[in-house]
Order: sequence, then structure tokens, then C-alpha cells
Amino acid sequence: MVEWGKAPWTLRAYVVFAVVGAVIVATVVSSTPVAPRLFLVAFEVVVCFFLLRRVRWLWLLTIAFVLLGFVLEVIEGNLRWYGIAQGIVALIFLLHPATQEFFRRAETPASA
Repeated sequence: MVEWGKAPWTLRAYVVFAVVGAVIVATVVSSTPVAPRLFLVAFEVVVCFFLLRRVRWLWLLTIAFVLLGFVLEVIEGNLRWYGIAQGIVALIFLLHPATQEFFRRAETPASA
């Protein structure tokens, strides 16, 4: 089970930010059929669940995908202010020292 209180405030803020963002995209922005929109929200909830469980490789992959999103937006010429703002806020939360320390503790072996 996820121990919400042990996660730093920055990671908890990222989780709220990411899930609310996925819900907004699924309900307001997207014009795709319902099933892919529901999958997006469910996928984001699962990713956030495992981030709160200190899955370090998923944290690194999340950072990489945020950066990849920036690169793809630049290549496509599809830069929007809210996409840039969302990516910057996500990186601030994910790269904050408290979040880094949380995931750094995940890889150190337990001392006996």
C-alpha cells in the first residue's frame, strides 16, 4: 500500500498535478473516443501509484518523457503556453531536492 505521508510534498503535488491534468485533457481538450481518454486517466493513476511506491526507474522514465515531450513539441512546431508551463511545473516537482532524496533512499540497501 502507498504510504502517502512518507512521500515528500513535491511528489504529492506532482501526483495531484498529473492526475488533474490527465482528467482535464480527457474531459476538455481531447476529442478522441471515450476508451482512450479513460485509458489515459487510468494509466496516469497507475504511474503515480508506483511513483509513490518509490519505483526509481519509473521516476527517471517520467522525467525523460517530460523532456521528450518538449523536444517533440519543438520539432512539430506545436508549442503552446500551457504545454510549456505544464512541463516546467512537472520538472520542478520531479527534480526538486526533496523528491530526489526520496528516490535516492529507494536504491540504498537497508542497514542491519
